[in-house]
Amino acid sequence: MGRADLQRMVSAAPRAALDEAEYQRLKHEDFRRPTLAIGLACAVLVFSLWLWDWAIDARHAPDTFWLRVLLSVSILPYPLALMAGVRRGLPLVFYAMLVWLEAVFLLILARLEGGAVHGIAGFMFWFIVPPLMSFILRLRANVLGNFAVLAGSSLLAGPAGLLPEMDLLRLNAILVPACGITIVGHVMIDRLLRRIYEYRWQLEWRSVAIDALAEGVTIIQDGAIRYANPAAAALVGRRPEQLVGTPLRGYVNVDEKTDLSQPLRVEAGGRETWVRIGRSAILWQGRPAMLVSVADVTEQLRADEALRASEQRYREVVDNVSEGIIVVQDEAFAFTNPAAATLTGYAPEEMRGRPFADFVYPEDLALVAERYRRRLAGESLAPRYEFRILKKGGAPIWAQLSGVVIRWNGRPANLYFISDVDERKRSEAEIRAALEKQKELSELKTRFVSMTSHEFRTPLAAILSSAELLKHYGERLPEGEKTELVDSIGQSVRRMTHMLEDILTIGRAEAGRLGFAPAPLELRAMCERIVDEAARAAQAEGRRGDRIVLRMAGGEAQALLDERLMRHILGNLLSNALKYSPDDKPVALTVEADAAGLRFTVADEGIGIPPEDLPHLFETFHRARNVGNVSGTGLGLAIVRQAVELHGGRIEADSAPGAGSRFTVTLERKA
Repeated sequence: MGRADLQRMVSAAPRAALDEAEYQRLKHEDFRRPTLAIGLACAVLVFSLWLWDWAIDARHAPDTFWLRVLLSVSILPYPLALMAGVRRGLPLVFYAMLVWLEAVFLLILARLEGGAVHGIAGFMFWFIVPPLMSFILRLRANVLGNFAVLAGSSLLAGPAGLLPEMDLLRLNAILVPACGITIVGHVMIDRLLRRIYEYRWQLEWRSVAIDALAEGVTIIQDGAIRYANPAAAALVGRRPEQLVGTPLRGYVNVDEKTDLSQPLRVEAGGRETWVRIGRSAILWQGRPAMLVSVADVTEQLRADEALRASEQRYREVVDNVSEGIIVVQDEAFAFTNPAAATLTGYAPEEMRGRPFADFVYPEDLALVAERYRRRLAGESLAPRYEFRILKKGGAPIWAQLSGVVIRWNGRPANLYFISDVDERKRSEAEIRAALEKQKELSELKTRFVSMTSHEFRTPLAAILSSAELLKHYGERLPEGEKTELVDSIGQSVRRMTHMLEDILTIGRAEAGRLGFAPAPLELRAMCERIVDEAARAAQAEGRRGDRIVLRMAGGEAQALLDERLMRHILGNLLSNALKYSPDDKPVALTVEADAAGLRFTVADEGIGIPPEDLPHLFETFHRARNVGNVSGTGLGLAIVRQAVELHGGRIEADSAPGAGSRFTVTLERKA
């Protein structure tokens, strides 16, 4: 602490200036006894002026003796009132004393021949003395007292007629200047006393303040201690008066070159103390000196060392913990431990000061910003949540975050604990995918069992019934009926064979073993073969197969296709169109070829497909809900989709219930 600090402390303290009430109290206490002495001196002086009466009128002077005694005694009530501690009525005692003294003195002059003329000169000797006792009062008391004297002289010498020969004009010519001199003297004495008391008050106050300081304060002049407060003396185990005059170097080595920014060691009485010193140049008793403040920082240094050790321990924990720790303030990183930096791929110093949003995956930014705002607002939130962060290079990874609001450098901030959960997220995704696959397999199993139990039962029943008839009645049946029964068995076997082939085909497709062997093909010839096969198959099942209309657009084009897969694609689409449309309605196969590729469209005017079934149309074993009793496995369109994808193409369905269906297969032309 330097001199300026001490001055600020003293000036900021309450009642550092002497107020009016305190000034009057101090003046009253200090001058009560001196005023009594002045009063006694005035009494003796007034009585001694009896000799003046002899000089004026020796014949009548003996007649004024007792009046002189009365005049002298009348001065004493005022100082006696002071000694008795009278404060409130003291001015009244003073006024009454002045008027009474004036009346008695005028009576003395009235008894002397020539007193009305020569007594005026003696009037000043006693009149000036009593007001000297009035400076212990406030200025207004002196002013009122002098006015009382002027008014009293005019009343007593004039209307009262005590001194008919008194020349009032000459009397007032002396009294008015005398009163003015008395008032001016009071003002001058009062100002002088006030400055003296103010200075003494400031010295006492500052002395008390400096002595009460917990820090040591010394004044050094010529290398020796000229002043030391109790705190400075206590640092070296002595009293302040024992330090005065001793050299400063005996306790601490400090000069103009000493680095005061570092603590200094003080040894005294076998005890080591660390101090921090401040100094400033001052004047002491008119000569240059140095004000030195000394603060004992031994405990502070120990506390600082303990704090540094504690911070080091916590730093080691924070730096070596496997969980990331970050502090976000004003939406930017204020602190990042190595684990958090490793998680992002940045160094801690690269992250510090950067916006937190720069490290958040764009799709998760709104979630993170909302939680950040609500957490700072003090809302209750789930302790943990997950989002994606961006690593150095832009790769997103999943992280789990939990946080609390703290104070960081005196302002609100968010303390977050962040963990890498990317591996767990991948495992969860794999588990969900496996569960979804298991669910799909379970559904496929259910559909397969349902399909096989339904679709296989009908041909098996036909085979069994035909075999039973042939067994029991074969010898008696006509040849025509025998042939029909044998054909029924063959048709049922072919139907079952076709279903088994579909099941095996979809199995190979989903296992990736369907194969793809493209070769140059004539489009028209290939399409005609597939149309003939579809027509014969429909005819064998009892439906009209001659309803298929083939339309070729783009000339006699050639294409690089896998004919086996194209049979699956177009054969299934044509089979469904024939199966789900009336026998009197046509089925159209339109083939369009251009430089970009091929487009195959199969359209019918059948029962159509409900909108809710369209999204699931190409799923395994799925059949539309409006198929009724029409047989089918639900595998045909799934096989079509797999075959189209092997060609690198796409298939689209456009249908509405009762309005027929349109399937479009688009294949890019292969070089």
